[in-house]
Amino acid sequence: LESVYVDTATDEPSFVAVKVGFLSRRLVFVPVMGATVTPDALRVRFDKKLVTAAPSIDTDGELAATDDRLVAARPEAVIA
Repeated sequence: LESVYVDTATDEPSFVAVKVGFLSRRLVFVPVMGATVTPDALRVRFDKKLVTAAPSIDTDGELAATDDRLVAARPEAVIA
């Protein structure tokens, strides 16, 4: 877990950024809807293949404005 993104309208967590990849690490944005939090982990309701295909940035990059709108518009569509 790298970051938690909060919906500014509701002050509720909306997305998390997690590191994926073995050789070329990148951050993917995963909706937290339906996630389970434990002391050691955050478990999301999405399959690993779907998560690795989600919008991503380099670990030292920024989310592009076009992707930002995609991520914010329909969180469930990012992964689904």
